[in-house]
Amino acid sequence: MSTAQGSVLLLLLLLLRSAYDLLFSSLSHILPSAGTSGELCSSSRSPRLPVEVSERIIDFVNASFVGYNHETDKDKRATLLACALTCRSWRPRSQLHLYHFVILDDKSQLQSFADSLHQNSELGTYVFDLAIRGNRAGIRFPSGIEQWTALLVFNLRFLPHLERLTLKWCDWRCLHRSFFAIISYVPSITSLSLSSIRLHASKELVYLVCSFPNLLELVLFGVQCSDARAFPLIKRARRNIPLHILRIYGPSCASAGAVLRTLHVSSSGTRIQILQITARHKATQLELGHFLSGCGSLEELDLFLDMDQLKPGKLLYNGYYNEMSNFYSEPEEFFDLSKCIHLRRLQIKYSQMPASNRLLLSQTLSTVPAAAMVSAVKISLLEERRDIALLNSINWEALDSVLDTPKFRSLNNVTVWICVWVPIPVDFVEKLLPRLHQRKLLTSELRLH
Repeated sequence: MSTAQGSVLLLLLLLLRSAYDLLFSSLSHILPSAGTSGELCSSSRSPRLPVEVSERIIDFVNASFVGYNHETDKDKRATLLACALTCRSWRPRSQLHLYHFVILDDKSQLQSFADSLHQNSELGTYVFDLAIRGNRAGIRFPSGIEQWTALLVFNLRFLPHLERLTLKWCDWRCLHRSFFAIISYVPSITSLSLSSIRLHASKELVYLVCSFPNLLELVLFGVQCSDARAFPLIKRARRNIPLHILRIYGPSCASAGAVLRTLHVSSSGTRIQILQITARHKATQLELGHFLSGCGSLEELDLFLDMDQLKPGKLLYNGYYNEMSNFYSEPEEFFDLSKCIHLRRLQIKYSQMPASNRLLLSQTLSTVPAAAMVSAVKISLLEERRDIALLNSINWEALDSVLDTPKFRSLNNVTVWICVWVPIPVDFVEKLLPRLHQRKLLTSELRLH
């Protein structure tokens, strides 16, 4: 819905109200007054448009903007602001939608928002989704990220129904220790998204995540911690969080190990249903292997691995972890999915694979339990070299055999996505996986850089 369409809709609403007033004004000269029988009422006041009609139209204005981007949000807010300024009866319903999703891009907007909450505390009950975005230039110039975003904690207590909190481009390397105590005053938050956040230490990231006892969804993208050393877990970090969705992308993988370790120790991973993670660092891959051993409710798994970070013969699963001495025992050379009895969809993507790990993919798939009803498997291979070394490093025969076993009886589709620098035959994948091709389960997607 564009600005022009929103303006037309608002104009139609005004015309409808004018027509309504005109209709009753004309009828007042014909219909008798309620006070006197038989006398024509020439001075009776025309009734207002029913507030229910106005509210339904304002709701329609808000629902007409499908999807979210900068332009649609700008158009929607402009239309709702016009509705709020039309008359007093339209204001409450318009505010209900205007404050449902609040975006603050600078310190002045945060101050204006805080002033509104102090003047009218009822507005805070309308806020369900809050996004704080610092200096966007901080992505390219880290010194330009402002620290004003930390001031939001003093206003969270005015938002009793806040469910989604999104933080972007924030520099929090100098946080006071009271920050985490204050931010935990909002137990209603169920979704937390951190993007391009800079913290002093990985333990601060863990404390921030564990500040929300009812968290169901956690998204980390580009979270950077200067100090990623291991640390003893305090009582708050051992809190069991009912996470259902965990997504970790980009540079966040350097600090993901601490988050995975904390969630595993606190048994917060037992209820995770969707896991999407980029694991390029050795420590993160080790923690991921340990974490997967406790994901009994996992239904969708999306892994992006850069296996060149691992030395030949090193492991992906640590059987035992001593949190004080950071000691790893000898692990296996694949991820163990034997506890994932509810697994339905599996996607593995990696860009490099040493020859010593040729069986990683097939051995990982072989650990899928027979109780799991896996219906879709997607394998994405991104060749970064100008050859097909990555394709040659995979044991395709073992992969074809594993996916043809009875434990994958519910399999409906196997997608192999390959991006290479050199042209390869169209039937390249079909020849490597003949059993899956014969069962008509195979879908191949080839792309050139």
